[in-house]
Amino acid sequence: MNTHRSRLLAGASAAALCAALTVVPTASASASAPITLYASPTGSGPTCSLAHPCSLDGAQRAVEVLGGGVTVELLNGTYRLSNTWKFGAADSGTPGHPIVWTAAPGAHPVISGGTQITDWNRVPGSDVWSARVPHGSQSRQLYIDGVDTPLAQSTPAALGISLSTWDSTGFEATGSTATALLNLAKGLSPTELHELEFGWTPMKPTDWAASECPVSSIRATGSGAVTVAMAQPCWNDLTNKSATVYGGNSSNVTPYNLAANTGPTVIENARALLHPGQWFLDDATDTLYYEPASGQGAPSGHDIELPRLQSLLNVSGTLAKPVHDITFTGIRFTTATWNTPSTGVGFAQVQDGLAITQPYTTVSGVAQPATQGECDYATPNAGSCPWGAFTAPLANISLTAARDISFLSDRFDDLGGTGLSLRYGSDDDLVQGSVFTEIAGSALWLGCTGDPTPGTADDPASAVIQTCSADPAASAHDPIGANEIMTGNTVADNVIYHDAIDYLGTAGITMLFTQHTTIAHNDIYDMPYDGLTSGVWQGHVDNVNSAPTYSDQTSQNINADNAITDNDFHDNMQVFTGDGGEIYTEGHQGATVLNADGSVNDAASYASGLTVSGNVLDTNTPNSAYATAPDVGSQWIYETGNVEWGNAYSFSCHWPIPTASRLTYTGNWAANSDDLPCATDHDNTAIPLAPGPADVPLTVLADAGPTAAYQYLETTVPARIDYTGATPATGSTPTQVLVVGSGLSRSTPLWMGGVPVPEQDVTALNPEFLVLDQPAGTTSTVVTLQP
Repeated sequence: MNTHRSRLLAGASAAALCAALTVVPTASASASAPITLYASPTGSGPTCSLAHPCSLDGAQRAVEVLGGGVTVELLNGTYRLSNTWKFGAADSGTPGHPIVWTAAPGAHPVISGGTQITDWNRVPGSDVWSARVPHGSQSRQLYIDGVDTPLAQSTPAALGISLSTWDSTGFEATGSTATALLNLAKGLSPTELHELEFGWTPMKPTDWAASECPVSSIRATGSGAVTVAMAQPCWNDLTNKSATVYGGNSSNVTPYNLAANTGPTVIENARALLHPGQWFLDDATDTLYYEPASGQGAPSGHDIELPRLQSLLNVSGTLAKPVHDITFTGIRFTTATWNTPSTGVGFAQVQDGLAITQPYTTVSGVAQPATQGECDYATPNAGSCPWGAFTAPLANISLTAARDISFLSDRFDDLGGTGLSLRYGSDDDLVQGSVFTEIAGSALWLGCTGDPTPGTADDPASAVIQTCSADPAASAHDPIGANEIMTGNTVADNVIYHDAIDYLGTAGITMLFTQHTTIAHNDIYDMPYDGLTSGVWQGHVDNVNSAPTYSDQTSQNINADNAITDNDFHDNMQVFTGDGGEIYTEGHQGATVLNADGSVNDAASYASGLTVSGNVLDTNTPNSAYATAPDVGSQWIYETGNVEWGNAYSFSCHWPIPTASRLTYTGNWAANSDDLPCATDHDNTAIPLAPGPADVPLTVLADAGPTAAYQYLETTVPARIDYTGATPATGSTPTQVLVVGSGLSRSTPLWMGGVPVPEQDVTALNPEFLVLDQPAGTTSTVVTLQP
């Protein structure tokens, strides 16, 4: 039989080969005989030829038989999944011969977890339209022509509602607010009432979080008052987090409770709240309602996609049997949701999408504090370990125990949770040349909340497996320790923009606990919060014997040898403009190495720390905080060759002790002063607050963002200008203007002072940075895309 298989591999056509799959034993394909299979959205049968392609499932079954070196070409069209597309160890390639799932030449395959909604009808006597949806549909997102569309909502003020004082169960209202609440609730069924949500953006007293909780009931008390009971455990998790030995819930090392006397900033998810450009899904009747925005026309003239799946693609093995050597290239992954925030769990955010999901418990009728992730530092009762083991958002595309997996020139959009997540022993994976946009949370997430020090007493194997593995039962005997630490992953040459659009307190890229991770040559912009976060609340201190921000040994984790280099961060921190930055860190970014006498070995500690180099950090958002923000416990960060302007502060050394700083800033160009200079802050060059071309190192700008082979990605994004700054004329050199944005080129139609700029007067450093000569006869240096 093996001899027969060898003959097949040596000379058979793809059609003959696939027809024989039922008798071919499972073994690796010969490296000398590459095989190409074909799939299409309407494919069926076992042939997998170009003339008779398979379905996705059919092609996957064929690949499992053939092994490494097989290429599956996806023909054009939308592959609408009914279930998660899953890959396990049996779907692996072999080292050097990956299984390649790729767009066929000229094709643009779309992997979708949604249903296209058609057959719209106007609701009589209104501007609202309705359509039937598949039974059981649930979603927090609706995408119209590829754009995330707001859920039905209103502000409390617009509804005549003023809520502030709350207790362990919710709010009490009187007077006109009570009347308005009763009027709102009057037209809602019990099911619809439970779908109503209160949101806080921001969640005071923080300047980095946004939370939401569903309503449980709205009832008149009989004394002219109305009580609003909030869903549990969300409400307890939002308002009753455990205090810690470091200073209660007002300490910057303790997750904050919702501030007292703080009402919601938005009320959403009821048909009665519909406004133009908003939608509502009635689960009970399987009916979708939409009120078109002004000038938008009937919904039948638009592509309207309702997500059905939460998990779109899952590539998961175990540490004992990882999935490996698979490449996805030229594929669009789109249309998924994340429904947990609509349940009683809600979304009680801590920071950057991390949330408390502690079960609601009472003792003698008194709600117990949510002690999730507080280890032995909670008071009066200890919590779970490790410190900060909060709950991460769902990822619509996820890798766990996945090695040598590549996403090349793909597109990730219209996703309702985190876009792409890598965790739990996922090593040597590559995300390159891809676009991430219209994602509800972070575009990319690297690491797991439950493994800062895997295999130790603080992070026992059972806890790591339960928190981080996609299949804890299958991973029950995985070797936790060095095998579980994520290492060698690369995120490079991607365009990441307009993400975190529903969960505003999330970052473009989130890094937790990894080693030898490289984030390089990405264009990251248009985020409401940080461009990139490393550590999040996970970085807070876990050494009770030392002051929170001063110990060399605080916040232990396995982070080491990571690099954030040559990226372009711009126009981030759009919503949360205080406590955050283009690059934000918490906790050790490398271990503290001690000499034999117990003193700190700075050189060795820096050698395995975090390198931040060659980045351009240009926010230009008022009060936009820090270019780089090293928060509590941030140590062993070496920053050099970066350029910043448009931030409130530059390379801040605000939190660590200046006289014993474990942060080095040298050889940078900075327009803004440090928040508090570090002892190692030296040899930096001051530039003007509004720099022109002569004020900045143009070679650094030219090297930031995608490299030449991937700059074509910028042609797929809308052209935009975020900043212009001029250098006055000198001698025969005319006034020159630095233009910063995305999607730009020499041929982009540009006007300066209302006059078109000739193409010969444009120097393109790359698609994010242009230098323009001022046209003769103009006086204004304001550059626009339109006159």
